[in-house]
Amino acid sequence: MIQAHHGNFDNREFHSTARYWFYPFRGQLHLMFEFEGYRVVYAYIRKNACTSFKRYLLEKAGILDSKGKKDIYLLLNLYRADFHRDFKSANRTIFIHRDPIDRVVSLYRDKFVQGKNAVDIYCDYERVVGENARKATFEAFALRYLPAAKDPHTWTQRSHLYPSVYSDAVPIEVLYEFMQDILSSDVADLYFKRPVNASRGHAIEVPNASSIGAHEIRENLEQTGTYPSRESFVLTGGKIHLSLLEKYAEDQAFLRKE
Repeated sequence: MIQAHHGNFDNREFHSTARYWFYPFRGQLHLMFEFEGYRVVYAYIRKNACTSFKRYLLEKAGILDSKGKKDIYLLLNLYRADFHRDFKSANRTIFIHRDPIDRVVSLYRDKFVQGKNAVDIYCDYERVVGENARKATFEAFALRYLPAAKDPHTWTQRSHLYPSVYSDAVPIEVLYEFMQDILSSDVADLYFKRPVNASRGHAIEVPNASSIGAHEIRENLEQTGTYPSRESFVLTGGKIHLSLLEKYAEDQAFLRKE
């Protein structure tokens, strides 16, 4: 596992097996911001604390309400990093990473169970699977949708990165401590101490959870405050687990790199 503060991460030789040329911002989702003269280039990887960074950067620019506009367009207009200029001049070049299975389970909970800003991924799911996304089981999500998905939330983490050297690969578990070093403690407390998109309720073991529709999980969450644990969705060594390992093999490889 890559550890924060343990040297550079060299991504120069990496060539993603994924192809996302239809999406105009692939490879451009790097933002450069300054704090008290300290310049940071940040790789925006979806489902890796990006909402915390969005909130910090938009409020830093005085935008408290985006009024329905796509936040990513605002961020790119305000902070887009130039690969050649800003990578050379930045004090730190960083990205946040997390366990790939945790990330995809979190994606399903956020978008399909809780329905957070899910219109685009619902459309993509229904394009691929041909069924109501609001009733998607985790099994259908993992085995039928993800192999053909185009929504950028489903991309591998590594495919978000430039072929460059990053000064810090930061595990999401230590993001708050890392950002205390980058920003002041007060600012880190405000934006990074608690996950913005943490799932409501608490996780419990649920038999056959991968076969339960998202609408049923959502209804149970509202009634009991509980939702299926990661282990309930993904049985180690099972068909879903092996399929996810194949889909996110790029991330498994770079997370093992020392």
